[in-house]
Amino acid sequence: MRHLRQRARCHGRDRQRKPDLLLLDINLGDGADGVQLAEKVKAKHRMPFIFVTSHSDKATLERVKPLRPAGFIIKPFDENDLRTQIELALARYANDVEATAAPAMPSATTSSSPTASSSATRAAW
Repeated sequence: MRHLRQRARCHGRDRQRKPDLLLLDINLGDGADGVQLAEKVKAKHRMPFIFVTSHSDKATLERVKPLRPAGFIIKPFDENDLRTQIELALARYANDVEATAAPAMPSATTSSSPTASSSATRAAW
């Protein structure tokens, strides 16, 4: 009973904190696998995730591609591989967030200004 109470407390705290990134092993043993977990997380939260696996067969790759993971690390890996994948995933995610948050800037070719139109026309020649 004590174990269940501790687990419930930890689970409640986990809901309050949002991780920066998820590392998901594809093979989790019995029950749902990492791909299914990624589907559930992606449906509710916007955050990058990296798959960690020893499976690099075509079927596994085809399963994970639609989820657009931030990375895919094949076991065994070393600390440098892991750090590189994490840094790239976080940088890519930050760029994506920034791009979706920034208002669209009107381009010179879509401007109704006669000066912009003539400049765009001259530049094209």
